[in-house]
Amino acid sequence: RRTSAMVTPSIDTNVALADSLEIGASPTFLFNNNIIGGGSTAESLKQSICALNPGMTGCDQVLSQNAAAAGSGQC
Repeated sequence: RRTSAMVTPSIDTNVALADSLEIGASPTFLFNNNIIGGGSTAESLKQSICALNPGMTGCDQVLSQNAAAAGSGQC
């Protein structure tokens, strides 16, 4: 079982990293040093990843658009 004393330093480290990258929303994705904000569909995330990685396999597949994306900052 994890205790607060075990978890808090990890959270503090993650918050400090997010602050240093000027990330203020969750979820936020970091691909090849490019920040992509949350509230995206699976298809738009895939398109962003594929644009950053020319020639990557699977980019020709269309992902489902059925689920509505959560707004920025919502968990």
